[in-house]
Amino acid sequence: MREGYSKKSLAAKLGIKEGARIALLNQPRNYGETLGRLPTGVAVLKDLKGPLEFIHFFTTSRKELENTFPRLKRNLSQKGMLWISWPKGLRTWKPIFDCFPFHLR
Repeated sequence: MREGYSKKSLAAKLGIKEGARIALLNQPRNYGETLGRLPTGVAVLKDLKGPLEFIHFFTTSRKELENTFPRLKRNLSQKGMLWISWPKGLRTWKPIFDCFPFHLR
């Protein structure tokens, strides 16, 4: 870890809690190393089998996100968190959120 960076693991920064059921979908190679040690009792699922407290969905395609979003939403617990990641610098994503009738952050 570089000097000046937070000492918190990525899992902690993302808000993954002990005992959570989570799904990591389309994650890049070595993402497990980047994510770091998960809290005790976290169950990592490779598919959407909700309700899930945390879903991290990686995509390079707006169409894939549009097609998958209803399933992501359906399998997320009421107080769950959904993270959507795409490659840094992908210019075609600027208007991506126009397809959703609500604010995404």
